[in-house]
Amino acid sequence: MVGKQQISFKKHLTKKELNSKISNKKIQVKVLNRLEFIEKLYNGLSVTEACKKVGITNPTGYEWLKKWNGRGYFGLFPEYNYQKNVFDENDYTVINLELLKIKKVTVNNTKEIIIDNFGRTLSDSQIRNILKKLDYEYKQLLEEYQKKDNSTS
Repeated sequence: MVGKQQISFKKHLTKKELNSKISNKKIQVKVLNRLEFIEKLYNGLSVTEACKKVGITNPTGYEWLKKWNGRGYFGLFPEYNYQKNVFDENDYTVINLELLKIKKVTVNNTKEIIIDNFGRTLSDSQIRNILKKLDYEYKQLLEEYQKKDNSTS
């Protein structure tokens, strides 16, 4: 029976979920390549030597180094211009549950949660909008976000 599928096929994810997972893995591969470049620098290679080892041009290597020097690990994530509605309601639930686990909610640790869970790098402005959507407000004195107190006494 050539050409006929012998084993049934189960769709464990929606097409959108599958595409999202593929996109996240592609980002992770890019970050891994950049981390390997940084590792070569840690091992004492020059930028030119490290570029040759990982198969990139010198200008790309210097750009990655600049991002690493500026933001460390998070600087190595590709920065894309995502559409306005980056996440669906399930994603917001995941983010909110993760935020509830930490004591001090800041833009930076929210970025870490999003990178860890979704492999996406967002701007500070996008993070602030997400926190606002999740009903967090900024407490300037504490330099952190807290859930709004919606109770009216």
